[in-house]
Amino acid sequence: MKLFKSLYWKISSAFLILMAIVGAVYIYVTATAASDFFKTTKQTLNREVAAELINEVPVFLNDSLNENAVQGIMMHHMKVNPTIEVYILDDKGKILTYDAPPEKIKKTHVSLAPIRKFLKRDEDQGFILGNDPKAPDACKVFSVAPVLDEGEIKGYVYAILASEEYDSISSMLMSNFIYKVGMETLLITVVFAIVIGLISIKYLTRNFKVIEEGVNRFRKGDYQNKIELKSQGEFTHLADCLNEMATTISGNIQQIRSIEKLRKELVANVSHDLRTPIAVAHGYIETLLMKNNSMSAEDRERFLKIVLNSTENLEKLVTDLFELSKLESEKVELKLDQINLSEFIHDLSSRYKLLAEKEDINFRLNASVMGIVEVDVALFERVVQNLVDNAIKFTPEGGEVEVSVTKIGAKLQLKVKDTGIGIGEQSLPFVFDRYKKLYSDKKNDTGAGLGLAIVKRILELHEVSININSEKDKGTEFYFDLNII
Repeated sequence: MKLFKSLYWKISSAFLILMAIVGAVYIYVTATAASDFFKTTKQTLNREVAAELINEVPVFLNDSLNENAVQGIMMHHMKVNPTIEVYILDDKGKILTYDAPPEKIKKTHVSLAPIRKFLKRDEDQGFILGNDPKAPDACKVFSVAPVLDEGEIKGYVYAILASEEYDSISSMLMSNFIYKVGMETLLITVVFAIVIGLISIKYLTRNFKVIEEGVNRFRKGDYQNKIELKSQGEFTHLADCLNEMATTISGNIQQIRSIEKLRKELVANVSHDLRTPIAVAHGYIETLLMKNNSMSAEDRERFLKIVLNSTENLEKLVTDLFELSKLESEKVELKLDQINLSEFIHDLSSRYKLLAEKEDINFRLNASVMGIVEVDVALFERVVQNLVDNAIKFTPEGGEVEVSVTKIGAKLQLKVKDTGIGIGEQSLPFVFDRYKKLYSDKKNDTGAGLGLAIVKRILELHEVSININSEKDKGTEFYFDLNII
């Protein structure tokens, strides 16, 4: 049962049915064409039959029908050629005489239109059908000749070339012919369909079998073995699409695995950084409660500052996690405003100077170039803040952090440069990855590694790319370009 449900057998069945229909149409067309051919041939060969009757005997004598003579000639011709039926018509098409039982004659007049067409026609125009007096609704091939008297038409000799006897024999022969042709045609069709059709279909569907096997491999998870067709054809595009799909699925699987690995690392690192400030705060608070009465005011204040710092770190981590999650949700709508970039940086510089001075770091600002850019102010401020905070954080005492704005063609370039510990070459490709620890020698480094990931995502929303140059123990610079409005 499964075999007959295959595409091969479905196409084969359809082909067999089609061939049967073609065979039936062929039989019908052949029978019709044969019938038309025989009619044309009979009318052409017997075109002068009616005229010969006129030549043998005068049809009219003294404006009256020469009935006895005509009847004799009619009987003679009908005996010689029983397929002919002869009628004498007047000039209006009225039947005057005939040689047949009266009860068989159903019409008293014969239409003159086919007669006139016959007398005017070219022999190469095919057959013409005229009225059959024995059958009111039937038309048959005929021969006709006008009866003239001093150039005036007195009537017509009208000869039906297919008598009842002819029709009976012809119908029997035609039935036998159609049956014979039909059987032969059907036999030829079946043999041709089975021998040629099935082989052709097998050849045409061989690629489908290859595709089916390839899809089964994909279904089982094997995306490496691609579908390779034996020849180019109608399934080539389908095979290419399936191979591309397999490649995409394979890539997605690898990406999912990478994301899952990153997720596990993220959870582990975030969990660590969550636990650390909580543990620190818990420990110092517990100590304060236990030794509250015996602790000096200085120790108590120091402990409280440590607890405060731990909670601030915890708060920053949670804030960064929520912010990055929101930015990556692709539901962020930018609220763009036009700003003077240099003025904007100058307005922010005061807070960075204070932070740098606190860490004994020299902060420099080089932003005198004028130019208007279009950004989401709140998000863009976060970009600058994260870059400067990162630079100060990883620059040792006595070092320098510089923020500059320069014009490059139709763009303004914002650069944050430091003389800090730098980033190793092997770590540069991972600078903007979420929670990627790039430094291990900075004391008190409790950062969650989300700041630069946030920077990159915000700039991506602005359709801006960020670049980095860094050298170990010499410093790092981040820079990006904004279009001038």
